[in-house]
Amino acid sequence: MVKINLSDILDIAAYELNREEFQKSVFPEKKSRRIHLGDNMTLLLENRLTMLYQIQEMCRTERIVKPDAIQHEINTYSKLASDKSALRATILIEYPTSQTRDEMLKKLLGLHEHLFLEFVHEENVHRILAKFDMEQIGHDRLSSVQYIEFPLTGLNEAFLLSDKMSFLVDHPEYNAQAILAVPQMEALKQDARG
Repeated sequence: MVKINLSDILDIAAYELNREEFQKSVFPEKKSRRIHLGDNMTLLLENRLTMLYQIQEMCRTERIVKPDAIQHEINTYSKLASDKSALRATILIEYPTSQTRDEMLKKLLGLHEHLFLEFVHEENVHRILAKFDMEQIGHDRLSSVQYIEFPLTGLNEAFLLSDKMSFLVDHPEYNAQAILAVPQMEALKQDARG
C-alpha cells in the first residue's frame, strides 16, 4: 500500500466541497470489500482509498484540524489496510437485539481459532487462520468489532494466481461460508499486490 501522508488529507472545508465526488469513487471500492459471512458477521477489507475515506470522515465528524491529531488518525487507520504481507479487515458481529448480541459474544469466545481465508491454486487448497488482536478479546466475551489479518507470507504468489476464494467460520456456535465473486477476488488481489 502506498503510504498515506498528512499532505493527502484535505482540510475540512476542502473535503466538504469534494465529499460527494469522493464518495462516488470510494463506495464501489467499499462494496467489493464488504463480505457477509452468514447473517451476523461482516468482514470489511480495507485498502488505501477506503482508509483515506475513513480518515477524512473521522476528521470531518470529530472536527480534527491540528496536524498532530490528523497524523494520529493516519497512523491508527493505516494499520488496517491490506498489503503484500496480509489482508486486513474489520469484522463486525451484529445481532438484532442487544440481549442476543451479548449472549452470542460470550458463546463466540474462541472465534480466533475458527475464522479462515481459503483459496485454491492449481488444485491446492490453502487455508489461512485469521490473526486477531488478542487485546480485543476478554476472558468472558468478545468485542463486537474485531481487527484481524490473514498473513500471506510465503503464499502471496499462490493467492494472486488463485481461482477460488472464500472466508469461513467453523465455530461450534456459528458456521458460515462466503464464496467470493470474481470482482471481490480481483479487489483483494489488487490489495495484495501492494
